[in-house]
Amino acid sequence: MNDIKANLELWLENFTKVQLPNWDKLPDIDLYMDQVVTYIISQLQIDETEKESILTPSMVNNYVKSGALPSPIQKKYNKEHLFYLIVFRTLKSVLSINSIKQLFDNIVKDNEISTIHDNFKNIFESLLQKTIQSLTSEINDDIDSLSQLALRLAIEAHVKKVIAEKIIELLILPKPQEETEKETEKDKNNKDKNNKDQKKKKEAKN
Repeated sequence: MNDIKANLELWLENFTKVQLPNWDKLPDIDLYMDQVVTYIISQLQIDETEKESILTPSMVNNYVKSGALPSPIQKKYNKEHLFYLIVFRTLKSVLSINSIKQLFDNIVKDNEISTIHDNFKNIFESLLQKTIQSLTSEINDDIDSLSQLALRLAIEAHVKKVIAEKIIELLILPKPQEETEKETEKDKNNKDKNNKDQKKKKEAKN
């Protein structure tokens, strides 16, 4: 049991060392696919066991095909690509890639992407440190207490995930004014179509 406690403490210590790069520390030169994958792994890897699950070329290609990630420019990826890949990798266990993209599309409308990136970094690192610090006193040799801790964390994660999903769902729903405008435009198009049909019928009779 001491091995579990020691391994967990070591893993948590390594986790606290994860620091996302500031925007101005992201590579200034555009990167090819293999360079992108290597860079993202180097920034987010906690230990060797998860290396392959962090990011692969096929993941990047799927993000591009789905429209979640902008297409590379002449097979190269810039800072914006790296930002989205860091976000996708950090949040994909909580939200779908589509939900993440929709959420950040809303945020990007009114903010510079460099500011969004650094804000994301600050929130992530702050919550990481606070969460792990709050758990330090609960790490012990008792199997039941560790099991209860894991259960509590899982339930907390689920509850917060459901709330986050609902907020995003509400954010992307059309606003009443938008719905009215759409209906008005639809009615106008239908009216124009009917007028054209009636005109054609009259011309045909003549």
